[in-house]
Amino acid sequence: MGLDPSRRWIGAIGRLWQQKNYKDMIWAAEMLRVRYDNTTFVILGEGPERERLEYYCDQVRAAQQVTFLGHREDAADLLPHFELFWNASLYEGQSNSILEAMQDGVPVIASDIAGTRDIIEHERNGLLFPVGDVGELMKSSARILDSTNLRTALCNAAKETINGHFSVKALVTKHEALYEQSLLSLG
Repeated sequence: MGLDPSRRWIGAIGRLWQQKNYKDMIWAAEMLRVRYDNTTFVILGEGPERERLEYYCDQVRAAQQVTFLGHREDAADLLPHFELFWNASLYEGQSNSILEAMQDGVPVIASDIAGTRDIIEHERNGLLFPVGDVGELMKSSARILDSTNLRTALCNAAKETINGHFSVKALVTKHEALYEQSLLSLG
């Protein structure tokens, strides 16, 4: 991939679309560089905003801290290597990439929006920040990067959440209960 393995990778996965708010994540990556000189923000995905985002990286001098990998068939293999997973979406349903990061034991920091609040319980299995608050995204990132204990606690709780509520077995059980309830209501 051309990435330096000695660096701490922070990742985001998704379509390069305005709704995903990559611009804020790029700015947070540049702010984080001031505190840590060994972080790289890795973006996996393609979309119509790529050229504009690459230009923005150059303008804020973040080009050395941000790497665009494009669409990758091996994204699931790369995910466990991230120190942090960021999602700064302005709006979204239930994010599969957040679920996958949590399952792989990658601490998630995400914008506090409806679909994400259904997955992440702030301070228990991930961290949430107000939409557009780049400073809080950076501070939350620093908290996890500086604390192995916080990282471990969030990752353990995240895996517990996935296994208890979002695993195939849990989803099948919920659907069975829903069908049974629907049949009972029909009389």
